[in-house]
Amino acid sequence: MQQLDVPVTLLTGGFVSGGFRSIPPEATPLTASRGTEKLVPGGALSARVGASVVATTAPVGCYLAIQGEAPGAPGVWDYLDGVDGPKLAIDSASLDLLDANTDESAWVVAGEWVTIRTELQSADVRYRAVIVGGSGTEDVIVSELTVWLGNVAVTLPPPDEEAPPEFDPGSCDTPSPQDVTDHDSQVEPSGATWSDDGTTVTLTLDGSGSGPASQTKTFTGLEPGQLYTYYLTVDPSVAGLGAYLSVGSDTATATGTDSQTLVARDEADGSGNLVVSWGVPDVSAAPDSASTSDLDYASRAAAEGDGWTVTPGDGSITFGSGHAITGSGVGTSIKLSVVDSGTGPKLEHTYSVVSGHSYRVTVWSELDGGWWHPGTLTVVSGGNLAADSVNGGVTRQMSATVTADGTSLYVKIENPRSSLFGGTANLWVSALTIDGLAGGGATTTFTALGSCLGSGLGTGGSGLGDDGDDPIPPTPPGGYPDAPEGGARPFTCSNLPPEGFGFWNGTIEGLTITSAPNVFNTARTAGARLFIAPVGLGGRVFDSAGRFSLSLWKAQLDAFHADPRANAALEEAIADGTAFRHYLIDEPDLVRRWGRVVTFAEVEQMCLYSRGYWPTWRIAIRVDPTNPWMVRTMSGLTDMWAQYTLVRGDVTTYRDGRIAAAKALGHGLVIGLNIHHFTVPNGGRAATPSEIQHYGGILAASCETTAFNMWQFNSTDYAQPGEPAAIQASRNTFAAYDP
Repeated sequence: MQQLDVPVTLLTGGFVSGGFRSIPPEATPLTASRGTEKLVPGGALSARVGASVVATTAPVGCYLAIQGEAPGAPGVWDYLDGVDGPKLAIDSASLDLLDANTDESAWVVAGEWVTIRTELQSADVRYRAVIVGGSGTEDVIVSELTVWLGNVAVTLPPPDEEAPPEFDPGSCDTPSPQDVTDHDSQVEPSGATWSDDGTTVTLTLDGSGSGPASQTKTFTGLEPGQLYTYYLTVDPSVAGLGAYLSVGSDTATATGTDSQTLVARDEADGSGNLVVSWGVPDVSAAPDSASTSDLDYASRAAAEGDGWTVTPGDGSITFGSGHAITGSGVGTSIKLSVVDSGTGPKLEHTYSVVSGHSYRVTVWSELDGGWWHPGTLTVVSGGNLAADSVNGGVTRQMSATVTADGTSLYVKIENPRSSLFGGTANLWVSALTIDGLAGGGATTTFTALGSCLGSGLGTGGSGLGDDGDDPIPPTPPGGYPDAPEGGARPFTCSNLPPEGFGFWNGTIEGLTITSAPNVFNTARTAGARLFIAPVGLGGRVFDSAGRFSLSLWKAQLDAFHADPRANAALEEAIADGTAFRHYLIDEPDLVRRWGRVVTFAEVEQMCLYSRGYWPTWRIAIRVDPTNPWMVRTMSGLTDMWAQYTLVRGDVTTYRDGRIAAAKALGHGLVIGLNIHHFTVPNGGRAATPSEIQHYGGILAASCETTAFNMWQFNSTDYAQPGEPAAIQASRNTFAAYDP
């Protein structure tokens, strides 16, 4: 006998760590991949089914039944026969996973499994969940609903016969690569040119044409009716092009100008074919062309003759410096030098533009001096502003994109005065490009096409993906440590699965209208308090140019408040402290996150807008209280945020300085430690256990902070010997300092 485990890919109700599934009264198909294709009919089959009930509107006597589709009769469903499982009761609702036509009972509680045994009649079996009993309007909310077909008894053939192959579910941790250059057809209107280098496809647009530009590939030989997910990396040079990936009837569209991976999915047709295409919907969305300048002027007079305003300030500007910036392709550059006192040097230029068009400005830059000193690029058109910066010791392209508000575009390159401790800093710049002005073109690249069987990336062939910005990590080996005594203030960890509640008594959670009751019920049961973002952590709050839109943010908050069920759940959570803070926005001055700087006035308006709906709900924003963006006390705001990394200097000075700065503004402070990207804010290595205990303990040793946050949970980091104990030590210190 041989035991096989055959996983079923679930459309709804599939295992998603920390996720929730609502099973409505109507029948809900459970499988996209039937999971029985390679099993021999007539053999014994077990379906292991496990779930945890979170909440239900069903009265006692209702249950959730698993049905199978009759072989050879699509649409005809019946209950599974032959129940062999535990008989356990839960509080007021029952989750019955058995034959409703028998007197048997198999009640499920968290962590328990019900096994349903039946004889496999067909190699093509689908399953669904349906609520039985009640009035037909009940709803059951479950978490971690998992179905596995397995424990299949197979008699091996005699040695002289070929053994049937074991079913290998495979894995979709990495998509299967596809050749993006191997298309069946393409559409190439005037003003558009397709090209490839063997691995990457490039669409070049000059803005002179109109209509769609696309390439199409029909994938054949797929499993009929099976769900497939495709991935494609796109990198538009200007915002608003609408670069897309289309899979069957599903389309994903790029926003902004950063390299990004598009994901779309659909089922293969009855012949096993699936049409996949990519391109832009209208090439006329591209700016007319582009303007470039090597910035290789031999003198100030030459630069001014080309329209630049040159202001050395108390520093100096050297033209034709002879210094070549690596990667720029230009043999010289302009050097802007600044000293510790006085005003810094700057170059300014105003261009004529078309109102409503998008313009992307890039310039190669290199800066010496300390990491804390920035060189800056600022682009302004009317009321729209975008900016970027380069730190000391870094060489890269600065980039800023704006949509023209009026007919002028102002560009400023500056080496501002900073804290140089008596020294100087030199900024070299060259190779300026402005996509959207006369003389060049806009492009979009398409690369890294890949596919997965099922609904997305997952582990063990489950085909399950994650809808958040970060995949929820698995539970660490050995589980989480027990919660310490005390802990009146939230001790939270970003990206934390609900299984970690208790030791960490909170996390940062994006919320949707449908998920609100389930999220709060789970957190409340675990005694957790949450930083809640009702618009989501990233939020669909970007306009067509890839920039933050205050009106879209307000519209989503309006929709949440208008939903009676979601709003009631939130108001209850505010009242009992489960919804600890409204996590309003994360680093509003970070252009690469929001497409522009979200202004102080806009965030203040967001605070007051939230207070209008939930007057007693306190609000936090992730802004360091020493950030110059924070120009004054903000109306409606409760807490600011300071997240320590190693580059921030002395940890005690950092802690006390941020607490003092927040108090001076009249705000509280959430303090935290990057345990994942510890050495620098957006990269670098993880903190060691000894570093967590040292730096975490010092940051935690204050009664003047409102919460403590570790960023972010990572199961690999957590598996380091000594890390759980080091985190526990910080947790104990924080609890000991509770006011």
